[in-house]
Amino acid sequence: MSQSVVPKISIKYRLLQILKFVCYSLLLGGGYGFLVVAQDQQTGVTQPLGAGLGQFNSLSVYIVYTLVLLLLVGIWHYRSQRQRQRLLEAHEQVKFREQRLQLALRGSDSEVWDWLSAQNQMFGKRFTAELHYSQDSPFYAFEQHISLIHPDDKDTFLTMWQLFIDNGDLNATFSCTYRLQSRGGQWLWYKDLGKIVAVNTLGEPTRITGSYTNITQSRADEERAQYYGDAFKLTKDWVLIIDENFNQVTANQSLRDVFGWEAEEFAFEPNTLGITPKRLAFYRELFSTLHENDHWRGEELIATKTGEEYHVIINISVSRNRTNNRLHYILVLTDISAQKNAEKELRYLANYDHLTELPNRALLLDRIKHAIDYSIRKKDSIALFFIDLDRFKQINDSLGHECGDLLLKEISNRLTEILRGDDTVARIGGDEFVVLLESFRSNSHLGRIAEKVIREVEKPIMLNNNEVCIGASIGIALYPEDAGNSSELLRNADVAMYHAKQIGRNTFQFFTPRMNFEAKERLRRESELKTAVANNELINHYQPVVDAFTGKAIGVELLMRWRTDEGLVPPMDFIPIAEELGLIIPMTENVLCKGLADLKRWHAVRPGIFLSVNLAPQHFAQDNLLPYVKKLLEEYDLPPGALKLEITESAFISEPQKAIRTMNALSKLGVKLALDDFGTGYSSLSYLKQMPLDIIKIDGSFVSGIGRDKTDEAIVDATLVLAKSLNMSCIAEGVETKEQMLYLVDRQCHFIQGYLYSKPVEADELMEMLMINNIEVTAPELEFV
Repeated sequence: MSQSVVPKISIKYRLLQILKFVCYSLLLGGGYGFLVVAQDQQTGVTQPLGAGLGQFNSLSVYIVYTLVLLLLVGIWHYRSQRQRQRLLEAHEQVKFREQRLQLALRGSDSEVWDWLSAQNQMFGKRFTAELHYSQDSPFYAFEQHISLIHPDDKDTFLTMWQLFIDNGDLNATFSCTYRLQSRGGQWLWYKDLGKIVAVNTLGEPTRITGSYTNITQSRADEERAQYYGDAFKLTKDWVLIIDENFNQVTANQSLRDVFGWEAEEFAFEPNTLGITPKRLAFYRELFSTLHENDHWRGEELIATKTGEEYHVIINISVSRNRTNNRLHYILVLTDISAQKNAEKELRYLANYDHLTELPNRALLLDRIKHAIDYSIRKKDSIALFFIDLDRFKQINDSLGHECGDLLLKEISNRLTEILRGDDTVARIGGDEFVVLLESFRSNSHLGRIAEKVIREVEKPIMLNNNEVCIGASIGIALYPEDAGNSSELLRNADVAMYHAKQIGRNTFQFFTPRMNFEAKERLRRESELKTAVANNELINHYQPVVDAFTGKAIGVELLMRWRTDEGLVPPMDFIPIAEELGLIIPMTENVLCKGLADLKRWHAVRPGIFLSVNLAPQHFAQDNLLPYVKKLLEEYDLPPGALKLEITESAFISEPQKAIRTMNALSKLGVKLALDDFGTGYSSLSYLKQMPLDIIKIDGSFVSGIGRDKTDEAIVDATLVLAKSLNMSCIAEGVETKEQMLYLVDRQCHFIQGYLYSKPVEADELMEMLMINNIEVTAPELEFV
């Protein structure tokens, strides 16, 4: 279309009614005319219509355009100024922070370092500025940095560095203290801190930035503090510094460890030292009286929050703080708890039995004295039970001291449980216990209590898989009826206990004046026995051991006798006393010398006869038994086989290894060994098979039951089978009837000892019997396998 051509555009009137304006687009540049014609549809008459330009081209619109443009320019200018101001402020803040960081780094003698993974290089001023190495570039190889680390620190640094790199944690901080060598050869201490500031796509660190601090001087200060200032921190004594107003407290490490305080300095509280308010008030008043350079010393009991108590010696010194010119109190506390506990332990040991933890004799006598004082005021009686355990010695010797101790503990627990809390149960030594009863209804009530104690004690007890039973003999004495003081009361209860033992054991007896007389008689007997040993008044009797096949004596057992003006004293009346008094060894040695002298004479008549001697357990506690026996055999020119030593089970159970070594040595010498009273104690077959025994002697208590008691016969049979299995001979003691002899011979036991053949006789009478050479009672001929 030409620019000069005016296009004719017809628009229906209805359309014009709808559209108030017409817009054209996509017109080429040039001049255009716009004609609007209206046509009547009925007549076809046309009429031009007026059309004008829109309001967008008006002056008012242009004014609006200008205002809007100015507004937009103003907004842009305002925002750009605000942005510029923010940038300036941020820049100032960055500069301020950089300055503050630089000041902080300089104040702490620190600088910045960098590590770049791409070149594996380090950046830091210290390489040239502090270590004084010449370097054109501030970067240097990481390997070069590693080469400068002290050999003692290198492995630690590399381990921590590699662990930090491998973790790759952006929030983690690398921290390491180590030494670097300067160009002059000095070792400088550094503390490095760093963080990962950049990682690659794999999350691996590519840059680490941090700071380093030269801590060489602080390290030197620490060393000096170790010599001059660490006394406060490291002293084992507890140090506490309190200001004069009782507001602030400073404590050393030792004290903080005890009380669980974390901070070295903290606010003072009334319960800081765990003392009572009354004691705290005392110290406040004391501090107010102390002046500069004054001292005070005292003892105190302090307690921690956990309730643990400490006895301490407190040394208080007063000093003045040069900074604020105020006084402060220096408390040095020395823990003496161990000393106090030792004193307490000594008091405990002085008053209590260490095994059973019961009161001992000293505390018992003190309590009896107080009970007597109370009894006098109340005009009432008190009672004392003296308890001795029956058969305890057999258990202690047979099963050993460990089992004996377990038994004593068990009895202690039983007595404590069955008696009242107000009653005192004490152990005064060995197997002896004492019970103090400060209130009771009558003597019959005391008897029922004693029966209760006996029933409780005789209950079976398991000792290392061994069931044992014991009894209790109880003596009862009353105050004021039987004694006038505590010692006399205890002594009379002891006398009553011995009387209970004499009438059969496992019973109780009240003290009577007659018992006191018998106790005095026992003391007299002990004195006379000591005199008899000193004057060599003990004599030897001998009882033959006969072979039932031949009717001839093949040996004799030496039996000790004590001859007095009143006649012969039975062994059971003086042997236990001799063992208690420690006289049994010299007594045995004395009669053994006489016995070997008699044996030497008998050998002229019957060369094969032997002498059998009983040894007490005390002999095996000595180390000279073997040389003593060897010396005697040489002195009397007798073969070792002519001597048989009889031992009881208690001789080797108390110290089994020592006893077995001694017996092995005696057996190697040629001396025959016999086990006496087998089965009457608490036998240990494990030890029996280890001992070099030749003979087992069947106790007369079992032999006496032959023909009357199936149990005794079963024990005899079992003993014979055991002896045969162990390749040992048997000698039966206490054979008094032909029936007993035949029973034994029928079971291949033909060595017989007892009244059937002969009672114990003196040496001269036995010599006459040997010289006559009569055939005694013999067993009928039997066939033995």
